[in-house]
Amino acid sequence: MSKGGKHGNRKYGIRVPGLIALIIQIAVSVVLIYKLVEFDAVPARQTAGVGFLLLAFAAAAFIGQFFGYNRRLLRITACLFSIVVIILSVLIMSCLKGSDDFVEEITQDNGEKYSAAVIVSAQSPYQKVEELTGVRFAYVKKPESKYVNECVKEVISMLGPMRARHAKNVSALADQLYNDRCDAIIIDEATRAQIVESHPDFEEKTRTIWALNVNHPIAKKGSRIDVTKNSFNVYLCGSDSRYSVEEVARNDVNMIVTVNPTTHQILLTSIPRDYYVKLASYDGMDKLTHAGTYGIQESLETVEQFTGLKMDFYVKVSFASLVYLVDAIGGIDVESDRAFTAWTNESVHIQEGLNHLDGVSALAYARERKAYEEKDIHRSRNQAQVMRAIAWKASSKRFIIHYTDMLEALSKGMITNMSDRQIKSLIKLQMHTHAKWDIRDVQMTGTETRTDQCYSAQGNDLIILEPDEASVQEALKTIREFMSGEIDITKSKEE
Repeated sequence: MSKGGKHGNRKYGIRVPGLIALIIQIAVSVVLIYKLVEFDAVPARQTAGVGFLLLAFAAAAFIGQFFGYNRRLLRITACLFSIVVIILSVLIMSCLKGSDDFVEEITQDNGEKYSAAVIVSAQSPYQKVEELTGVRFAYVKKPESKYVNECVKEVISMLGPMRARHAKNVSALADQLYNDRCDAIIIDEATRAQIVESHPDFEEKTRTIWALNVNHPIAKKGSRIDVTKNSFNVYLCGSDSRYSVEEVARNDVNMIVTVNPTTHQILLTSIPRDYYVKLASYDGMDKLTHAGTYGIQESLETVEQFTGLKMDFYVKVSFASLVYLVDAIGGIDVESDRAFTAWTNESVHIQEGLNHLDGVSALAYARERKAYEEKDIHRSRNQAQVMRAIAWKASSKRFIIHYTDMLEALSKGMITNMSDRQIKSLIKLQMHTHAKWDIRDVQMTGTETRTDQCYSAQGNDLIILEPDEASVQEALKTIREFMSGEIDITKSKEE
């Protein structure tokens, strides 16, 4: 056999597997650079740096393959190096895709889901709405719910004229069903939590046999400001919805998040859920948490009216997403000033001092109020503490380990009217500056009292919190100072 035939394929030390690996490496590197540019959340300098590294890696693999004559170990090493670069590049592209999908998902305007339900007793012989012809219905007529009204019309269209009683509030509505004064009730699902609060056994004692579901667009659009140069306020609400974040329900967390991107400061201002405030679009006073039953826009505008501040954006999260998020980042550490067993989950026991909490425990801690004399005010303080713990954990260097898990957790229960461009610009800002954010919090306070004049629960004696005007004005003053950069940023930051 000629020398060329025997050794021709080794003239430059070329081996087919190594050549294939090199070609794939170069192709994947080109795609990665394209994806980095397309994602538009990575600073140009860092994108260029990645491009330079990929070029250097490709050159190293090329030299190892083409100039490794009679050096079998070098060729094998070059091939393995190409494979490692391919794997790392694919992993980075996977993270980029996950990030892009996450931003797109939470910024989609899918609207809010309203629902009105026909409910019977758990022991009722009725299984279908079609069987309710001629039975006794009951529903709340005032305050009027257009979704209950639509449900009533649909039921009448299916069954004919309705024998209906009216209740003064949803608590009285449940009483009528319990006491057999009606056979079926119609409720706005957004008020279900109010019923459960006064009738803890409501879920066990009743059945939903039909529901009218309506998807309603959210009219409130986010500000168009440059979030990397201008301070802005975000209305953060935590919904106690049972199924999805799009579902309309009460807001158990009401917080103004003030972000100053130039001083790298964040202020968390907690507003107690039981604050007795004027509703923005309805002629009446109510607990702030009840504004959520009229949708995120009503809650946001009520907060704007109460504070006199513009809310540039909103972020709405479900309780389920908090559980997923805390678990995704490996839990959080909080300092409790007392020991207690959570009233919302008796399996959760908090000790005095430092506690490491998983998702379920963190939610119970954030919702606790009965263990404290200040009740709702102390609960707001705990909620801010949980938010700080999450923010500090997520901003640590070890965050990259939990990055994809965190995105998946948030995508399950978070929506915002901030644009995808604005979110990506904030990511780019952080990657460019590597800033350590100064995160502080302030709480509005008040005096607990009772009233039967809540707009959404007329006649129902409820606990409310009368706002303390001094604490409100002090909180608003602090917000304005954070927005203007007047707060001392030399204060030591917690790591």
